[in-house]
Amino acid sequence: MRHLLFLVLTFLAACAVREQVDFVEGPAAGTLWRPVLVATTRAPDPNQAVPGWGRSFDVAYGRYTVSIPSGRDLGEIPRPRDRRPAEAEHHFMLADSQLLSASAFQNAVRANLAQQPPNEREAVIFVHGFNTAFIEGVYRTAQLANDLQIPGVMMHYSWPSLGAPLAYAHDRDSALFAR
Repeated sequence: MRHLLFLVLTFLAACAVREQVDFVEGPAAGTLWRPVLVATTRAPDPNQAVPGWGRSFDVAYGRYTVSIPSGRDLGEIPRPRDRRPAEAEHHFMLADSQLLSASAFQNAVRANLAQQPPNEREAVIFVHGFNTAFIEGVYRTAQLANDLQIPGVMMHYSWPSLGAPLAYAHDRDSALFAR
């Protein structure tokens, strides 16, 4: 019986729509905005405003501004359930996304570092783990920077994880590919 329950729960988790990207139209009361610079070897997703789970030999760069609700527990990344629309005062959302060239990305890193106090001119690169959709990694990077008050410039590298609990072989191969 336990094995059946485990299989059912695993199947339900695999069916969750975690990669859905919701955009906030403008600053909402009670939200913070956190920019995240991203480098990725994920292939573009024609159905989303962010990269998907396919592999790309080319590195793509971007700047994503994450809207973070202030009334949440530290470490939490609240998202809407049951395909309901996201609400900025309750959920993590994207406020902006912008693709960058390699040189524009380097310039953005330099500019962000120059804005830091001299003793905090460091870059922190977050690399997500297994079973992570692109947008989850971007949200986690913003959450870590915000909740831990990490000094310096926060960046994210997103390798092409399938973002599915039963896709260990794909993710292992993708991690090797990205390396």
